[in-house]
Amino acid sequence: MKYEGKHPLAAIFQANGLKPSVVYENGLRRLLDPVYFAGNSYVLPAWSEIESLEKAFYKLMDEIHPQLETTGSENNYSSENADDKQRSFVTINWDQTLYAVAQKKYGSDIPLEAIYELNQMTPVVADGPNGKALKEPVYPGGKTYWLPARDEVCALTEKYKERVKQLL
Repeated sequence: MKYEGKHPLAAIFQANGLKPSVVYENGLRRLLDPVYFAGNSYVLPAWSEIESLEKAFYKLMDEIHPQLETTGSENNYSSENADDKQRSFVTINWDQTLYAVAQKKYGSDIPLEAIYELNQMTPVVADGPNGKALKEPVYPGGKTYWLPARDEVCALTEKYKERVKQLL
């Protein structure tokens, strides 16, 4: 209620000194909600503090747990906008969507199906009034995802569509 439908979890975690646990899936970081207890008092920061608290939280997470799992070798990936031949990665904050973050890299032509395939995300199949219906894959915030290079988008999109056909 205080934040009018927005969920500044990172700011709340930072204001209360709560640290998430981290797991690496396919070499990419995933932040898991910290443990908090019913009955404890927690600070809900003011609107004016949210941006700085979120920046501090993600800076601390990047220092403690890098976005890519270290394997001892140099990686050739970037968290910045990559060129047509290089994959990049991005961490989705708890209050962001994959679509909005991908839009920064790809502009208006966002290859969500290719992103879903690259990250091995499966859509939800639900029974609808006209038979089976597909819903977008569910993806958690606080996790790092791969963004495909532009030259692999078509192949990944086709592969995803084939996989979806098998579900129906």
